[in-house]
Amino acid sequence: MSIVSRDAKAPTILVAWRGKSLIDEATIRVVVHCLKEGSKSRKTGKMVQVLICNDDVYPHDAVKTGADFSVCGNCPLRPTNGGGCYCNLGKHYPRVWETSNELVADLEAACVAIRASGLPVRIGSWGDPSAVPFDVISTLVNAARGDDGRARHTAYTNAWATCDQRLREVAMASVLSEAEKVMAERAGWATLRVRTADMPVLQGEVVCPASKEAGHRTTCSNCLMCCGTGRGKGTHVVIQTHGSANKVNRLHRLIEEPES
Repeated sequence: MSIVSRDAKAPTILVAWRGKSLIDEATIRVVVHCLKEGSKSRKTGKMVQVLICNDDVYPHDAVKTGADFSVCGNCPLRPTNGGGCYCNLGKHYPRVWETSNELVADLEAACVAIRASGLPVRIGSWGDPSAVPFDVISTLVNAARGDDGRARHTAYTNAWATCDQRLREVAMASVLSEAEKVMAERAGWATLRVRTADMPVLQGEVVCPASKEAGHRTTCSNCLMCCGTGRGKGTHVVIQTHGSANKVNRLHRLIEEPES
């Protein structure tokens, strides 16, 4: 069963995988969506979205009760940890969750749909890829590769220190301090660091070209630097805090006063 677009030629939502979270063994699912036209975000541009969510808990209930731990782990930006997450569940992700409830997981079909879309992929539009077996994530990533073999995806994890370390090949370590950036780099990760406006860009870092501070020179879908090390060195990216005032204030507190 799949939900098809109005032209009845291609699926718009597919479940790629359903199984036990690597974080706490709760049942979670990986949903591939925006397959027809991609996302509409100004910053990310048109990308296929990969949602990592609880299988049996409505998304808004998950963030209220803390059940999102199964897909977000100990991320300091979870609402139950004080908030600051850049993902706004809104109405879209709950609709995707509801639509995909009865779909049978089919990783091969999801990969075929990704290739057919011709779009790059955003792994973890909500949820952390560390909750999912690496082989599933890498299969989705490989489905998005261009004919030249180059990566055509973005992915981030806050669990870089404890997750399957193969994930560094395809995902960025999400860090909130210079010290954390140094530790992740020493562990072999490429990093995405969030900084306040008065903090310097470190040597070797590249300012996110899709950010406001860089003048929105491009979109994530065109840039695609945030794709891990690719079994090489990778790129270290930095971006200023952004979003609502509450989110920015929360991020500033985390950056300036790191939690133990």
